[in-house]
Amino acid sequence: MDTVVDRQRSADKQATLVQAMGILVERHRLLPGQAFDRLKEASQNRNLKLRDVAARVIQTGAEPEDA
Repeated sequence: MDTVVDRQRSADKQATLVQAMGILVERHRLLPGQAFDRLKEASQNRNLKLRDVAARVIQTGAEPEDA
């Protein structure tokens, strides 16, 4: 049962990241790799988990650096 829960959590995290990347791709006409790099850089600069930055971009509509 734990394996099923772990897989679901992993899928949820992946979906959040993909959605946040999609927002940045659409908003700024970036390539997916560029959108991921922006999220990753914001995560590292602010010492936040990547999934948390992605979730904030989705929830607030803020740029990754401000989310």
